[in-house]
Amino acid sequence: MTTLPELLKSRRWFGAKSRSISEVEILDSGELPGSGSLLNILSVRYTEGPADTYFVPMLGTSDAVSDAATSMALLSLIEKETRLPTQHGYIQGRRSTGAACAAAGESGAE
Repeated sequence: MTTLPELLKSRRWFGAKSRSISEVEILDSGELPGSGSLLNILSVRYTEGPADTYFVPMLGTSDAVSDAATSMALLSLIEKETRLPTQHGYIQGRRSTGAACAAAGESGAE
């Protein structure tokens, strides 16, 4: 079974591959309806330097970043500006100009 530190280091989007992870803590988590995924807020602590915080959708023991059902449910959460209850609070979907441009197939850059 893959541990969270191993999973994070194997992902393209993880920015601290060269740093040594001392601990990964799930700060908060909520089930994303219609996807079977959990939206997790992770604190990644290293042997040296400041910690990082990551927002990681997970499906079972793997990340769900490229899972189609998770992507559609997450986009719906953002588009509808839905409030998703979590163990310690909520995750609030918010639309932005960049999101509208992405949905329309535009770059959003001016």
